Amino acid sequence: MLGPSTVTAEEIRAHTHKAFVRVGEEFVVSILVDITESPVNALEGRITFPDKVLSVAAIHDGNSSINLWIKKPHLDENQIVFAGITPGGFVGIGKHLFSIVFVAEEAGMASIDVQSSQIRAHNGQATIIQHTARSATLEIAHGDSSERKEVFVDTEPPEDFVPIIANDPNVFGGDWFIVFQTQDKGLGIDRYMIKEGKWSRYRVAESPYHLQNQSRDVDIYITALDVAGNERYVVVLGETKSSNWMVVSVIVLGVGALLSWCVRRRLF
Repeated sequence: MLGPSTVTAEEIRAHTHKAFVRVGEEFVVSILVDITESPVNALEGRITFPDKVLSVAAIHDGNSSINLWIKKPHLDENQIVFAGITPGGFVGIGKHLFSIVFVAEEAGMASIDVQSSQIRAHNGQATIIQHTARSATLEIAHGDSSERKEVFVDTEPPEDFVPIIANDPNVFGGDWFIVFQTQDKGLGIDRYMIKEGKWSRYRVAESPYHLQNQSRDVDIYITALDVAGNERYVVVLGETKSSNWMVVSVIVLGVGALLSWCVRRRLF
């Protein structure tokens, strides 16, 4: 049984650079976390806001300290829910989780709150770490704003990644599946597209993906697209092709070694 958690200065907070906006204006709220002592590897929670005063224009999870989202930050009625893990853990001040682009809809005061948050230690026991949660508050005034839209520039593709083909009796009835995951330093990953075989059609896919071709003798093409439309493209060679390449490589190396031996012996 786990003992009580130690009180620390750990904090998860909503942060914005603006304290005042006008109706119709967009502004960004970043969800940050301070981890000052032991590394943590799991976080979850929800973000609440007055939905009559604010609306959500976009959610960006690019450059996040979270590597794997169990629940990718998304709007669920009038709140944003999230849950994710980072194998190996992380520590630091002001570590970025995700950002929310809000639109001011009505005049008044608006508070963006972090609710039901949990932070778990990277200690092999998933100990819950006590922490504080801080809100972001700003005033919305009547009138038109000259800075209505937030502009985001993202020209970098998602990071390179290496998919893994595996099977497990507890997953897809023991059939072969492929696992893939990458990160995006800009606005975040939008979706993955996959096709099996050069002439097949791409389809939207999530990891793990149940392979339709269980013989694994065709190439698998995976494209990761970020929110800005940048792409990262990888190919997993079919098993037969991979084996053929290995055979060809062995033959080439063997022939090269034989030629080298012949030259040394002055047989040519």
